Amino acid sequence: MANMIIRPATGTGNKVIVQDQAGGAVLSTADSGATVANATLTAPTITDLSNLSGALPSGVSSGGLIGFQVFTSSGTYTKTTGTNSILVYVTGGGGGGGSKGQTGDSGGGGGAGGTAIKRITGGVSSVTVTIGTAGAAGGGNDPTYGGTSSFGSHCSATGGRGGYGGNDWAQGGTGGTGSGGDLNINGQAGGAGQDTAASAEPGGSGGSTIWGGGGNQGGYYVDSGAGQYGSGGGAGIYAGNQRSAKVGGTGIVVIYEYS
Repeated sequence: MANMIIRPATGTGNKVIVQDQAGGAVLSTADSGATVANATLTAPTITDLSNLSGALPSGVSSGGLIGFQVFTSSGTYTKTTGTNSILVYVTGGGGGGGSKGQTGDSGGGGGAGGTAIKRITGGVSSVTVTIGTAGAAGGGNDPTYGGTSSFGSHCSATGGRGGYGGNDWAQGGTGGTGSGGDLNINGQAGGAGQDTAASAEPGGSGGSTIWGGGGNQGGYYVDSGAGQYGSGGGAGIYAGNQRSAKVGGTGIVVIYEYS
């Protein structure tokens, strides 16, 4: 059949009003446009998305997790096919534990590397990844730092400082810092040892990162432990059973890929 057209008489305020059985207005026209009220609208079902095109609104994700890539040594990130956004975690290297010092002394634990977390959408296909080196063990009065990790120019995280030696104040090393991320986290400081020679107290534990705890402290019966994934190394102790300080953990970069 041909189209049926209902049009109100010419003049301001004239309307076409369609009512339901109770007399309520379901459709009311105006001088321009119409108002639908008291009606149930059923959304269409879309079964074929193959011919849809265009960009989603900002903040709307088109899919879920594809996979992830882990770097514990420097290299190049190349995105997996189908990746539209990534979530990057960058952690700097951990500082090493402080030296055992003299009889009765124990060193401070190494500080953990900082962490930067950043979401990146579009425009990323290949990025240089730098992994911070582990901080050396056995620092005295001028302990070294773990190295800085980075994901191109997008974000980075500095390494933690090594712990001071048992005969050099025995302070724990400070943690590193993240920068450039949507969330930047400081690494945990290393635990303090002692510089007194009064008794053989354990050395300081290494600082922790979001990836786990630092190296354990050296004690009379327990050896100190190395850091891992940016955590600090455990400190040494000079007691009846001498324990040497351990290195910090190398940095780490983890990239989660989303469609």
